[in-house]
Amino acid sequence: MKNLKWIPLVLLLPALFLLTGCPNPEEEGTVPNVTGLTIIVDSEGDGIIISWNEVSDVDGYDLYTPDGDTILLDYDEISYNDNTPSQTGTYEVVTVKDSDYSSGVTASTAPYVSTSNATVYVWTSADPSGFGWSTTTGIGTVYNCIDANKGVVDFYLNNSTMTFDFTSADELPYQGDKVSHLLNMGTSDFSLAPLSGYYNTESVVSGNYYAIVVQGDYYAKVYVVSATTGDQATFSYEFQTIQSFRLF
Repeated sequence: MKNLKWIPLVLLLPALFLLTGCPNPEEEGTVPNVTGLTIIVDSEGDGIIISWNEVSDVDGYDLYTPDGDTILLDYDEISYNDNTPSQTGTYEVVTVKDSDYSSGVTASTAPYVSTSNATVYVWTSADPSGFGWSTTTGIGTVYNCIDANKGVVDFYLNNSTMTFDFTSADELPYQGDKVSHLLNMGTSDFSLAPLSGYYNTESVVSGNYYAIVVQGDYYAKVYVVSATTGDQATFSYEFQTIQSFRLF
């Protein structure tokens, strides 16, 4: 009878691995990602509809929401209405086939948040009295209220009634081309802008928040850091670049 040779365990492990394979068969990036990921607001303005193009020969999609929910969808379910999100943030769609999955595609509902305060002065054509946002980026800019800026000024600082007013830019003393609607929300921060109840003018009060709807139905949130009667107002802001979306 032949003697069996003793083979160290460390030499058997590589062969065992080749026979059995990786202990975790799931692989990321072996399934194609979705394309055409798009977010639009729903009819109430406080929820979103996220959609994408169908991927062929897959089992379905995993949708991760900013609220921490995971939504499991079949291969032919290529949209989802998140009608009651409690916060803005990143949505991710991952394509799934068997135990493999894609690397994922993301889209965000987070508003643009100003990184520094803006200051506007009581209206004159020579001073930077106006302010306007890019609806694409959400970035705001201070402008002089002159004819050349009529197409970009969303509101200006007016002292015609001896109070600070955030005023739509279609009234005297500045005849602009754009109209904004404003609502003083008081000292409490808000995460959802109201759907109605806005005015063409509001008194500016230091420490107050304002909901603003600019032309094109885009929502902004302004916080007045300081206001000096007859002189200037300094504020920070958030701007929601998803049209008609009221959540911040």
